[in-house]
Amino acid sequence: MDFPYLITPLEALQERAREDHSSVAWWLSNWDAVRAAAVAVEKDVALVSVNTNSSEDSATLDGNKGDRMNLTLWGNGESLIAAVTEANPNTIVIMYSVGPVILEAWIENPNVSAVLWASLPGQGSGNS
Repeated sequence: MDFPYLITPLEALQERAREDHSSVAWWLSNWDAVRAAAVAVEKDVALVSVNTNSSEDSATLDGNKGDRMNLTLWGNGESLIAAVTEANPNTIVIMYSVGPVILEAWIENPNVSAVLWASLPGQGSGNS
């Protein structure tokens, strides 16, 4: 999908950090959970964004042709959550999903402080 403009969550967090005179560190690769955990160490809070998607039979995404074939997170999401929660005791999981997701592997982890179900927020997703 093409948006006339897109405000990403990272852009919105960076703008807020500038206003608050605070700092934001980030790692954008779900596939390098070790590095993501290293970035999360000794931070006040770690935000982990995970997702699922659907292409409604128009493409193959993360091994799923068309609609989702399972209820798991895509893009190494479970491993990413496991690594970051091990590194940071105040981890907030932000879920972008087209539907239900199996949470049992990590939802009871005491280092998961909150889960935000962001759904599919669109072009203003960062500000939302």
